[in-house]
Amino acid sequence: MLDFFEINKRAMNGPYCTERDFDMNIFVPKLREVVKKYGIIYQPGTPINEDDDLADRVFQAALDLCVETGVFVTDTSRIIKCTREEFLEALREAPSAPEFGEGADRKTMLGRKPESDAPPWCFVGAGGATVSNEDVSVPSRGGLRAHPPR
Repeated sequence: MLDFFEINKRAMNGPYCTERDFDMNIFVPKLREVVKKYGIIYQPGTPINEDDDLADRVFQAALDLCVETGVFVTDTSRIIKCTREEFLEALREAPSAPEFGEGADRKTMLGRKPESDAPPWCFVGAGGATVSNEDVSVPSRGGLRAHPPR
């Protein structure tokens, strides 16, 4: 599996691209392409998918999208490119039950399988940033910025 140092190297040395160019000229056109290729149609009356074939097509579309566009790094204006095999290996190795919070607020986020009776659990807040205590939390007075000022 790719280690931290390899990901960091790719984040520093990947193809240079402005965020706007990535969004408008790479990501959006490729997103439209995979949505069309896999026949993915938003059904507002069915917000929770129960169609196994559609779930498989969405997964394949997402995998194609990631492989073909890469991952844009806002801090370096570089694109991290990974192969299909690297993405699949990362998914296989990813934790199946990550834990968030600490102490009495600690909670395990379990993956829900189709037809699961387990209630969904929504993780809202810092989007994965380490903010479990005030020593590492970013003060949010006035709201958080999407990107740091340059």
